[in-house]
Amino acid sequence: MNPAPLDLPEDELSFLRDLVKGSRQKTHQVAWTDRDGVKRLTVLNQTEVVRLNAIAGRLRISKVEMMRQAAYIPAVRGGASPASGAPGVGEGAEGAGREGPGASSTEGSA
Repeated sequence: MNPAPLDLPEDELSFLRDLVKGSRQKTHQVAWTDRDGVKRLTVLNQTEVVRLNAIAGRLRISKVEMMRQAAYIPAVRGGASPASGAPGVGEGAEGAGREGPGASSTEGSA
């Protein structure tokens, strides 16, 4: 039995579809240490892990080292980043509430 269709704007329906789609995908976790010494756990979808592997492979370093070095990339100020508003690095499977590229939480928190 299907529930009644939601009466929401198209952009919200699209957002919700993307959340469900992302939740159904296999996730990959990368545990790494941030520049301030805090242990981080970043959850990536398949597309994100493939891209991270490609970048890290090109530089001949591990995903963990790539994330550690990426922590030193200055934040974009005064405007949206290229990945904002669309699934990209740091968004995807279980991406609700994440803040953007490379967003992660401390290990062990929900």
